[in-house]
Amino acid sequence: MNVEGQGLSVGSNNTQINIYQAADSSQNQQPKRIPNNLHSRGVDREQFFGRDEQLQELHQILQSKNEDAITAAVVGMGGIGKTELAVQYARQFRDSYPGGICFLNSSDWKQELVSFARTYFPNFDPPDNLELDELVAYCWQHWQPSEGKVLVILDNLTDYQTIKNYRPEGSRFKLLLTARENLGITQLALEELSDEAARDFLASFINDQRLEASEQLQTLCRKLGNLPLGIELVGRYLQTDPDVSLSEMLERLEAQALEDEALEEVHPAMTANRGVRAALELSWQRLSEPTQVVAAWLALLAEASFPWWLVEQMNAIEETQFFNAKQLRKARRELTQSHLLKRTEEKTYALHPLVREFLREKLDTFPEATATEYKRAYCRALVKELEQIELPPLPEQIRAVTPIMPHAKVAAWEMTDFFDKADIYRPFERIGWFYQGQGFYADAEPWLQQGCQVAEKYLEAQHPELAANYNNLAGLYLAQGKYDDAESLSRKAIQIAKQALHLSHPKLAATYNNLAALYYAQGKYDDAEHFYLQALEIREQALPPSHPDFAQSYNNLAALYYAQGKYDDAEHFYLQALEIRKQALPPSHPSLATNYNNLAALYYAQGKYDDAEPLYFQALEIREKALPPFHPDLAQSYNNLAGLYRVQSKYDYAEPLCLKALKIKEQALPPSHPSLATSYNHLAVLYYAQGKYDNAEPLFLKAWQIREEQLGATHPDTLRVKENYERLKQWRT
Repeated sequence: MNVEGQGLSVGSNNTQINIYQAADSSQNQQPKRIPNNLHSRGVDREQFFGRDEQLQELHQILQSKNEDAITAAVVGMGGIGKTELAVQYARQFRDSYPGGICFLNSSDWKQELVSFARTYFPNFDPPDNLELDELVAYCWQHWQPSEGKVLVILDNLTDYQTIKNYRPEGSRFKLLLTARENLGITQLALEELSDEAARDFLASFINDQRLEASEQLQTLCRKLGNLPLGIELVGRYLQTDPDVSLSEMLERLEAQALEDEALEEVHPAMTANRGVRAALELSWQRLSEPTQVVAAWLALLAEASFPWWLVEQMNAIEETQFFNAKQLRKARRELTQSHLLKRTEEKTYALHPLVREFLREKLDTFPEATATEYKRAYCRALVKELEQIELPPLPEQIRAVTPIMPHAKVAAWEMTDFFDKADIYRPFERIGWFYQGQGFYADAEPWLQQGCQVAEKYLEAQHPELAANYNNLAGLYLAQGKYDDAESLSRKAIQIAKQALHLSHPKLAATYNNLAALYYAQGKYDDAEHFYLQALEIREQALPPSHPDFAQSYNNLAALYYAQGKYDDAEHFYLQALEIRKQALPPSHPSLATNYNNLAALYYAQGKYDDAEPLYFQALEIREKALPPFHPDLAQSYNNLAGLYRVQSKYDYAEPLCLKALKIKEQALPPSHPSLATSYNHLAVLYYAQGKYDNAEPLFLKAWQIREEQLGATHPDTLRVKENYERLKQWRT
């Protein structure tokens, strides 16, 4: 029986679609006994006043008996201390949650949950190629440790329906939400502090003779609505300026509140009450002018924590820096001291939602040209960081951009006009690659689709960048098995590239190569060879012989010749491709793994098992280190190694590898995907070899049906699996 050499044609590096980039271009926190990511969140217990009753009530709600996960919300106006109450609850009742405490920001909570699992669960090993929603479910189902109640805090939620279907199941999980509005679930309504608690809270910042003016202290708290955020802002103000009396502070707040009332219609979006707003304004006025500018920059960020280096990158992106390093450090210090900026963990910060609203108002008061300059610098900084993402992204690239991903996604949708025209589509492209390269095809698709729409809107009809976006989306469709959609986009890309570029341009070669890869996947070998050779001819005219693009052409031609049984030609081109990549790429690069895999498959087909095995292992070792644990290329390596063990009658080694590869694909791909048929066929061949005909027959039949439906009755892959099925039926009769 024939067993197909997996990965010969469509390893992710062979089919990357981008005429601008050749397909082959190159928390230190230790887990604790109770895994948690509270870190620097929240104030010290000594500075938390007047909420003991609410803490006990919240604990009673969350500890109630129920077969399902308990979901409760802390609800109240902005600045009233919802997040602080949730964090203090987690700290004070930590022993009640030996299974872990996980704090998530609602803006990007799914990604943060998966990152939490990868950071704090030493044995976290999800199946390859799960979509993000499936990974969330996997996190709940495989929570570590496996026993003990778990507290999950989801901060600043605006719509309960967005998370309702993703809640964990089982009574061990307690989901605590914070929100400004009633979410229609069990909730604890948080009111302002009592007079006594507010006074004690403010007094904790002063500790000097000003405490003797107790009446003024109370009046000051009431002016702030007894809201914790306003009290802390004023408390830190008084703490850093001991010469400001309480009466003087009251006068300043009153004057600012009156001014704010006169301007209220100008900024209707600000939801803070007038007292907190006045306190924010006084804190703003104390900032140095450079710090005010930096603070306005922060308003551009999404509602998520951010690394400080992103601010530094915004500053460095222009030819002439806005500020020097000393000024930036001073700005960070002033903002944290005034409580406008909060440190959440090492070199990572966050803005309170009310502070962010306030700073956005301030940015709106800047001259339009100045605000535009800052927004463009921010967008350029994001593009610079996103541009390090390749397809597939390497682990270090994923780690590097993950902290800024929430901000990049918001900016891409809300600030499109502020990206440079040459980069107008770039955020959508690279965010799409970020997800596609990790196997999150459903998450990648809207980004690459939007990249095409943005390019169509902002670029000329024959612009090469428009062709690049069509190619990007075509590549994703190819990976998903949507061949008709992929071909339509690939042909549009070629039409544009022919008109926009000269006929010997390397980028035109890339478009030919990508269309050829599509035809190869469909078994249209004559069409594939025609375009592969056209791509190679252009590259021979335009590039030096050691250029990495040649490795792509050689590899793809070798795969084609392998499929046609021309093994000598295939080996010649595989060895050429491997030699180029060894010189051009680091030894752990996924593209190199593709070459090892493909050459091994060729040797396997020729019966050279001793030559094939070490190459398969080299490919698998690279992929396990360089790719996410849910990447489809890992399933490919498992299948190939299993096939080698099968022909050597090492069935006990082969079967678990086949099953692992199949499980990955069943969870990651639609039920009619040709790659899934390949795994069914692999496992069926193994069962056939062991005489397990009852197990083999339905798998052969499923593989045949999928391939006939997707590839047609005359496709070589369809004919092979049909032959396998008929041979089994004939043997059994």
